[in-house]
Amino acid sequence: MVVIQSSELVTPALPLERRTLYLSNIDHQVFFHVEWIMVYDSIDNPRDWIEKLRECLAKILVPYYFLAGSFKLNDENGRLEIDCNGAGVVFTRASMDATIAQLHNLRDPDPLFRKELITLPRNVESIQDLPLLTLQARKFQCGGIALGICASHVAMDGFSAYNFLHDYTKIVRGCQEFFPNPSPDRSLLLPRSPPHTSYDHKEMQRLPEIPPKVLFDPRSFSPELDHTNLAFKVLEFTPGMIQSLKNTVLGSQWIKRPSTFEVLAAHIWQARTKSMDHLAPGDPSKLFLVTSTRGKLDLPENFCGNAVVGASCVDATAGEIRRQSLAFCVDRVRRALASTGTEEYVRSQIDWCELHRGMINIPGGTIITPWWKIPFQDLDFGFGRPSYVTPVVNDRAEFVVIVSNCKNDGGLGVFLAMEKERMPSLEANLLSCF
Repeated sequence: MVVIQSSELVTPALPLERRTLYLSNIDHQVFFHVEWIMVYDSIDNPRDWIEKLRECLAKILVPYYFLAGSFKLNDENGRLEIDCNGAGVVFTRASMDATIAQLHNLRDPDPLFRKELITLPRNVESIQDLPLLTLQARKFQCGGIALGICASHVAMDGFSAYNFLHDYTKIVRGCQEFFPNPSPDRSLLLPRSPPHTSYDHKEMQRLPEIPPKVLFDPRSFSPELDHTNLAFKVLEFTPGMIQSLKNTVLGSQWIKRPSTFEVLAAHIWQARTKSMDHLAPGDPSKLFLVTSTRGKLDLPENFCGNAVVGASCVDATAGEIRRQSLAFCVDRVRRALASTGTEEYVRSQIDWCELHRGMINIPGGTIITPWWKIPFQDLDFGFGRPSYVTPVVNDRAEFVVIVSNCKNDGGLGVFLAMEKERMPSLEANLLSCF
């Protein structure tokens, strides 16, 4: 039996000056929440730890005050902003009359995990009603805890979310003389004046001239998402399997020393394209790779916001991706990553969005995020590292997330979705080569 013991708004422990936070053109491309769970096996005194998590949340929200804010629409320019009003972060205490082991297989995505382990925004009718962050601490009969997180991607990307949680763990552990100082200032991401582009940006699509409050759809935050036609899987790739992919492309005329991300992204892209039988040979097979711009834009180390772009390959056809070798696909992946390797490219994309109010043209493509490079698996609140970290089932079929297997052996998990009738083909295309 599931019991929600309490759900409350936790506000910053100290009163803070109200201010407005500008949101960049990169922020405006990711208007959705990211939901994931971190599972901690049997620990001593889980109730006491949950109370400490709640107490320390108020403390960490002092430097991270903007996460306790709300969205607002600037009527003058039609842009979203964060009203740093101290509204609070939703914190839920919950328990379940079961052990973690009885919760089926956490490595096998289940829509119930989203419904039961994540506190989703409730009674959302407008943008202003939407909390930027919710946390749920659920205690299990075995003494374990599942920490469910629902965070606005507009407020922070994965690296920023990790930094927030890492600072949170240090507060919970009672680290002395620790004073986190995140910087949510987006001024380094302002468009140039006048804005100008130096790339075609075929990966982007223009948006209609409709204000965000009209485009906003509160149904996307319902626990009952329309994913009935989708199947979700986490497929394990051992270190040996990853090395086998690298060996396949070594010695080709295109590739020397392929990286793990390059070979795995190429393999996933090719397998998905082969399984998407509705694509004609001449149709584009679009690929987007989430990559950080932190080293390109000279952002401060303590920057907390969005500093990611989608490296893209949008000019390959489904026919050639199906027909060509894995080495060919790795080469296209490498070229896509290299294309975003300069500050000028990122500035050009920011300016393109300023001129055209657009976003990445994801529908029908594949977007791959290397989540394993963000060390969520190392987050220790004082009761050990998580035994597993995973996204939960969502309604975004194009998104593929590569996660750590939390075994510290170099193995990875690939969290992905596909239409139910095509999932057997996708599994076969991904695994039959081993």
